Amino acid sequence: MKNTDSSVNQFILRAQAGDPNAQQEIWDRFFPQLLELARLRLHGGAKRVGDEEDVALSVLNSYFAGAQENKFPEVRGRDELWRLLSRMTQRKAVDWIRFHSRQKRHVMGESALMADAGAKGEPAGADARRPIDGIASDQPTPVMELIVIEECQRLMKLLPDELRGVVLRRLEGHSNLAIAQMNSCSLATIERRMKLVREIWSKAENERIQPT
Repeated sequence: MKNTDSSVNQFILRAQAGDPNAQQEIWDRFFPQLLELARLRLHGGAKRVGDEEDVALSVLNSYFAGAQENKFPEVRGRDELWRLLSRMTQRKAVDWIRFHSRQKRHVMGESALMADAGAKGEPAGADARRPIDGIASDQPTPVMELIVIEECQRLMKLLPDELRGVVLRRLEGHSNLAIAQMNSCSLATIERRMKLVREIWSKAENERIQPT
């Protein structure tokens, strides 16, 4: 093992114990690369001056906090640490773009997956946060379009055909009642399927934000 790799291993162990000097060493070694990665991921999106620094800072702060809670026991060397930090940076960059885009754009995707106003068993606005964001917005940037496409494809692959069809109808603007009539089934059946979709996606989102 190279000396540099060995030193990083020691810094990782010491950082897990809360050693500020070890954390500073990791910071100095990885911050420039994370900054560049965040800059590339945010390029063309809803970006402001300094956003890439905020993303990189957030990643390292999250890593140090998680390391002290032993959330990353598999990270023992330079390669494992870089893979973890790069994944966290890309995810935080996507979340950053989504957050700032939501301040300016009309978000259709989430509302399309919410229960109909007054629908049986689910009041309007219930469970308002969804894993799928920004399905449609006015004049999205190329980066936003790519992120939306990637996210939609990822989430749709998680669903069996019968659930995927219901989601597509919802995204087309049809109500649960209309979808039930199209599928010759009861409203309760469609509502159960939509609930299952939200459960599947929420579980996937929770797993997604936990680095592996």
